[in-house]
Amino acid sequence: MAIKAVAHRVVIKVDEPKRKSAGGIDLSALDRKMEINDQTLGTILDIGEDAYAAFKTKREFAGLQVGDKVFFAKRAGKWCQDPVTKEEVLMVNDEDIVGKYIED
Repeated sequence: MAIKAVAHRVVIKVDEPKRKSAGGIDLSALDRKMEINDQTLGTILDIGEDAYAAFKTKREFAGLQVGDKVFFAKRAGKWCQDPVTKEEVLMVNDEDIVGKYIED
């Protein structure tokens, strides 16, 4: 990945919902922007050096690290495209992450 988070930003790969038609056709590419805006779960790809600096123990307070699945504010962030892989990622402020997803 060629995109690195700076300052208080966090790079997230948004988990896209899998939608299929009754006939089994993958519809997740249709109206992609609308689907992504409704999706609020993703995986952390990078954390900026000043993320969570407002808290006394910085990153330890949030308990977040690269690879964690997190929930983020619905309309948060700025979309960026990795120039190498062409993958679209979301850059959000640290305060826009609202929770960590923990699998059972």
